[in-house]
Amino acid sequence: NEKLSLDGIKTANKFANNFVGIVMVLSFVLSLAGVVCSSFLVSLMAKGFDESTALLTSKLLKIMFPSMIFTAVAYSFAGVLQSLGEFKAPAAMSLVSNGITILYLLLFKNQFGVYGLSVSMLIGWAMQLALLVPYLIKFNYKFVGYPDKRVVSAGDFLCISAACQNKEAAYEVAKFLSYGSAGIQARYKIVKENDKID
Repeated sequence: NEKLSLDGIKTANKFANNFVGIVMVLSFVLSLAGVVCSSFLVSLMAKGFDESTALLTSKLLKIMFPSMIFTAVAYSFAGVLQSLGEFKAPAAMSLVSNGITILYLLLFKNQFGVYGLSVSMLIGWAMQLALLVPYLIKFNYKFVGYPDKRVVSAGDFLCISAACQNKEAAYEVAKFLSYGSAGIQARYKIVKENDKID
């Protein structure tokens, strides 16, 4: 709001884009790490769980972690809208997500159980974000996902759970999924040579 009043809409939008871009990248990295390391997180934080409960918790974490991306971006956009004087849409966000969860519990809980509940919550959080898009368009807000018009690049982040039964095979798969140190350095070189976007 301070940026908007002092520097005008263009500078405020640039500031918002930088912030939302950083939030998006960080939430994606944390979400991906949570999905990949869900078994490790369960073994670390819920040591008293029996094997079947730990497995169920790990599977539910894999479904739920991507909600971090939707929630982080949605609430960032809610802040943008509030700074522009739009309060109704941000206030209705929880109504949408809770409505989807309640609808699931009324109609489908016996068919899909706790897995369906997790998916319905994920859809609800995604719909929070979708609800805000028409209002952002109404205010001519355009998101450009590059902090300060710079190309974003990140190294690979992979981990192997301590509960993994075949760590050597998991490590080989992880190496296959990664560009390796030479590939990442080449990516950084390309980014440095093409630092600015027109």
